Amino acid sequence: MRLLVKLQLALLTLAASAPAWAQDAGVAGHVPSPYTPAVTSGGGRILFWIGGFAVMILAGWFIFREQVGERQTIRLLVDKIGPFFREFDPVNVHRWVERAAPHVWQGWHTRDMSSLDGYTTEGFKAEMKAQFTEEWRTHRQHKGDLEKILKIHPLSLHLAGPGPAPADMELVLRVEEKGDHWVEDAEGKVIEGKANVGQVMHFWTLRHNGHRWALHHIERADRERRDLGKQPPVPPIMEWRRPEVDPAAEHASRADKDDGEDGDGGLKLI
Repeated sequence: MRLLVKLQLALLTLAASAPAWAQDAGVAGHVPSPYTPAVTSGGGRILFWIGGFAVMILAGWFIFREQVGERQTIRLLVDKIGPFFREFDPVNVHRWVERAAPHVWQGWHTRDMSSLDGYTTEGFKAEMKAQFTEEWRTHRQHKGDLEKILKIHPLSLHLAGPGPAPADMELVLRVEEKGDHWVEDAEGKVIEGKANVGQVMHFWTLRHNGHRWALHHIERADRERRDLGKQPPVPPIMEWRRPEVDPAAEHASRADKDDGEDGDGGLKLI
């Protein structure tokens, strides 16, 4: 944001001086100052404005990359994929996150994510095990409660494995929550987050197993995502094929049969 403000100030400064350049050029016998910019012709002014707009567009793309990615991803989910694979519809993704989030927050507090068995990837399990081991070693403890999910922002969708899609499709979300979530050290000092109710944001990465979603990664959303738009394109919907056998656990396979249209896999509310 600071970069955008600086660019805007620079362009406004140059724009304010442009009429003076034009006036100097039109005065007969005027001797231009050695400090006057050489952009006095009509063609020079056009190039100046084209360059300015180009800089603003590039700066906007860099700073507002998440918003651009969200619009593109929602259009893809709603128009091209959702009608054929209902669990990709943003409404059903929101429902999945609403059901999974209380399990995640409870797991942080208890250092136990077993209530999400069948709905997480092996990578997520390994990540949480390492995190909980480190927290136990350093006597850190998660505190707080989730009140509700405010909104989810689908930021990107891409194939993260051999596929074929929908298997190995990854969906990156910015999840806005209302609650209080913080981490205390051994002395009870808050070292992460805030000990008061407010907006909390996390990045969620969901990975599809061919039948439904599983939580693959989660982290605090205290920054803008800079890796959006760098992933490979989504395969054409004609190439998507569901696997005949669910690679997940037996009870999860049974849940897949009861998915209905929302694709929640029978994930229970708590």
